[in-house]
Amino acid sequence: MKYDMLSQETVNRVWDTFQSYNEGINKKYKRFALDGDYDLSDRDRFVNKFFKKYAGKYIAFIDVQKIGAKLDNFVYFQQPESVYAPMYGERDYTIKGEAITRVQKKYLYIDGFRAVNMRYGYGYIEMSCTDTFYNKFSVQLDYNNMRHIQFKEITKKEFDRVAKLFQDDRSEIPFIVTRYLTWDEMKRRNLIDGTEPVKEEVKVMAKDMKEASQILPNVIEVRRL
Repeated sequence: MKYDMLSQETVNRVWDTFQSYNEGINKKYKRFALDGDYDLSDRDRFVNKFFKKYAGKYIAFIDVQKIGAKLDNFVYFQQPESVYAPMYGERDYTIKGEAITRVQKKYLYIDGFRAVNMRYGYGYIEMSCTDTFYNKFSVQLDYNNMRHIQFKEITKKEFDRVAKLFQDDRSEIPFIVTRYLTWDEMKRRNLIDGTEPVKEEVKVMAKDMKEASQILPNVIEVRRL
């Protein structure tokens, strides 16, 4: 698939415009703001207005993830982290050396955009997304990242088709759960005739043993029927 990239002209125009707006709270906006309204600066208003048309769209996004680093003759590995993640550059100090990266294609639904203002530095635009696994994924759109991101707009049908491939389509199957009754259960069944807990076996329907063990309290054993 051929992916789109933002032209240098577009990056310059968006970034320069973003930077030109004041990030401080505009008292006029604050006076008329409703509860929960966080668009209180000129910069917030610009991001909300300019990027509003892109919210609700679906994209195939090329994510670049750092998985380790090479330093001298040693290779260090780490939990994969997107180089486009918010504040990635600020956190990228644990492992020095030449970065080892991998490319991963993500199918994303764009939830929205917001301006992130910082006490020090230029701030950035955050694009909040949800992937096909319903995981939240955010992209830091600063000058550098906007020059490198690769993406392609797709349809909801294409997004749903990919999501369906990874859908948990397992049917529930029967399990036998061995458990201790709770005090209230013993009381309701008139089984309180001593201090020993009462054990029972119950048939439950679940997708796997872990799910079966979580349906009822005080489970001590699960086995396939």
